[in-house]
Amino acid sequence: MKQPKGVFAIIALLVILAFLVPLTGAQNQTTNRPPKGKPATSRSRRVRWRSRGMSPKLAREPRYVPNQVLVKLESREDTRVRLGLVNLTAAKEKNERLRAEVQETVQATKVNLAVTRSIDNPREGDLLVLDLPADESPDEAIAKLRGKAGVKFVQKNWIYSLQQNVSNDTEYVDGALWGMFGDDLPVPIGPSPTTSAFGTQAEKAWFKGHVGSRAVAVGIIDGGVQVDHPDLEANIWTNSGETGTDGNGQDKSTNGKDDDGDGLVDDVNGWDFAHRKGNVYDAENSDDHGTHVAGTIGATGGNDLGVVGLNWYVSIITAKVFGTTDAPTDRLVEAINFFVSLKERGVNVVAINNSWDGTPYDQLLLEAIKQAARSGILFIAAAGNTGTDNDLAPVYPASYDTRKDTQAAGGTPGVNFNSVIAVAAIDRFGNLASFSNFGRTSVDIGAPGDEIISTIPPNSYDFFSGTSQATPHITGAAALYASTHPAATAEDIRKALLESAIPTPSLQGKTVTGARLNVADF
Repeated sequence: MKQPKGVFAIIALLVILAFLVPLTGAQNQTTNRPPKGKPATSRSRRVRWRSRGMSPKLAREPRYVPNQVLVKLESREDTRVRLGLVNLTAAKEKNERLRAEVQETVQATKVNLAVTRSIDNPREGDLLVLDLPADESPDEAIAKLRGKAGVKFVQKNWIYSLQQNVSNDTEYVDGALWGMFGDDLPVPIGPSPTTSAFGTQAEKAWFKGHVGSRAVAVGIIDGGVQVDHPDLEANIWTNSGETGTDGNGQDKSTNGKDDDGDGLVDDVNGWDFAHRKGNVYDAENSDDHGTHVAGTIGATGGNDLGVVGLNWYVSIITAKVFGTTDAPTDRLVEAINFFVSLKERGVNVVAINNSWDGTPYDQLLLEAIKQAARSGILFIAAAGNTGTDNDLAPVYPASYDTRKDTQAAGGTPGVNFNSVIAVAAIDRFGNLASFSNFGRTSVDIGAPGDEIISTIPPNSYDFFSGTSQATPHITGAAALYASTHPAATAEDIRKALLESAIPTPSLQGKTVTGARLNVADF
């Protein structure tokens, strides 16, 4: 039966609207509370840039002083022997003549060329620094001088740099990555746009050569992580027990066997607890939240690409618990236990990032967090995104305290320190973000969480806001401190994070420290 044209128009409009409405997943941090156990982050109004198939640029070419060469002359003794002279006085005169000959050789038909300066060393041979005419390249001069009698060798005047690691990552250089900036006091660091009094001061730590270590591992309990993102892949943990070939010559990473005996099959980069499989990234599920968190912790630094994390080098391990649905208690407990087992097997897991929340007190979850604390693993948690006071209405897991003795309820004794660090979000002006929860006794510290650019799939970058974004700044800071203080305990790291924080008016009376993250001396 033929349908009226108006009906087709309505159907077409509905189809178009269906594609325009975003899929469910990330909730707006400034409006409704996300469902229990659901990671939540507000996506920005724009994607910074997106590209498929990106790869890090090659290392920069070595640098040298243009229009200049260094000439090493033979010693006076070498001259005496070469020419069969009786004494060094004659050799000295010949050495002086060598200087003039060198100049003449480089000069050719050009104007007279003077030795810029010399580093006198009669015993080993003088070193001459020669400035070349504007139209004479170092390579041309070297070709003329190489093999000349009395010249031991000639080379370019190479340029070296202190190991002062200033990020060349594009989103840092152009001023977008404010969470990593410093206040440029007492001296400026980095390009001119990279100044923010309310950033983490990460660039100060990098400038001192403190850029993290892949010997330090952090766990992420979240959605999946795009492990082959060009800005992440170098810092993704690899399970050595699930790589290489097995006895049958098969690739352990894909042979469908539990090669390392941990009860998980092909858990190469972590484990997907939502789908019971080793692949921790599902393109069809987006997995942008976990990937964004990972970038703040440890996007590769100094690769001329995208963003940089608190750590240029780190080992990121993914425990994917969120798929298309929320995560139940048993899955979260299992994920925490996974990191505890890795720690027991010798993987240096120092902290777990938890950019998610749920409302009720959950003793089983607390017991798992306490077990991780006993193993020396910090539990970094988002304070929540409803703009409310956690002292009055606790938000878990951020409001847990591992010192709590739960034996009366069938649990375990308290741990001797609180491994949970609850994180509020601040904006680039140092204000407590409008969406951020707070708590004078229940939220520990503030960190950048508004308009944070980081990695997202596929091979791209975007701005998100939320305590979900503030939390990985703290997790990354814990890893950075552990890299420079390898003997530090979890309690030591927690103390360093909180005691080094910078007092901030907007956080006074709103957090335990009244201060924001500062990694300048980590």
